[in-house]
Amino acid sequence: MSTLIVPLLLTFALSVAAFLAHRSMNQMHRRLLETELNGRDYNELSDHDRFFLNEVVNLKFQQSGGSKLASFVLLYAYPTLYIGEKVLGRNHWSAVEVFSGSSMFYFLTLVLAGLLMQTIGLG
Repeated sequence: MSTLIVPLLLTFALSVAAFLAHRSMNQMHRRLLETELNGRDYNELSDHDRFFLNEVVNLKFQQSGGSKLASFVLLYAYPTLYIGEKVLGRNHWSAVEVFSGSSMFYFLTLVLAGLLMQTIGLG
């Protein structure tokens, strides 16, 4: 039982960190978009203006360190997205599905690694 506590705590810490990174990444992107909009309504912009605005916001997001948050969230979510696409054929996932699926993946990986280390150490 005690061998499951460490993987559980590590998995919990990883999922909380990924959730907070995802949340702050979304808030940062939203603030940048609102700053660039300058009080205008996004839906009233032409397609060309929307495209240009998105490019400007994405560039500022990358320059402000948001890309590091996005990389961490993507690396955390990658097992769920990859397995889901290749095995289940799904491309669209909710945040809850991604975080819970990745948590289960990392928990099982850590438990199996721990069991393997115990087996090698005992053998």
